[in-house]
Amino acid sequence: MSRPEPAVLFALYHLGVDTTGNVKFRNLHDCARLLQVAPGELQTWLKAARIDQETATRTDFNISRAHVDAQLAGGPAEALSVAAEAYVAFVKARDEGGTTDVKLDIDYDDL
Repeated sequence: MSRPEPAVLFALYHLGVDTTGNVKFRNLHDCARLLQVAPGELQTWLKAARIDQETATRTDFNISRAHVDAQLAGGPAEALSVAAEAYVAFVKARDEGGTTDVKLDIDYDDL
């Protein structure tokens, strides 16, 4: 399989939104299986697109909030819209704010 666009990878890996707008929790192995590649290949793709877990945890963007928004979407079209908006916001936060210390102190009561 050829490498999907970064926005597609971000939606699938970080938010659980596939290309049809189906939302489901997926880990790295689930995503790799869906994309028909080895987990290591998927990790390489994520790193090349700068959307890997290391970069995500060092970017001031609340992926947990975006994941919840995708989970609560009213249907596939809305889930795809949430995913697209989250990707744009993530890239902006990453590129404008840079990456810093690991951001794991998320207040989950204030999502």
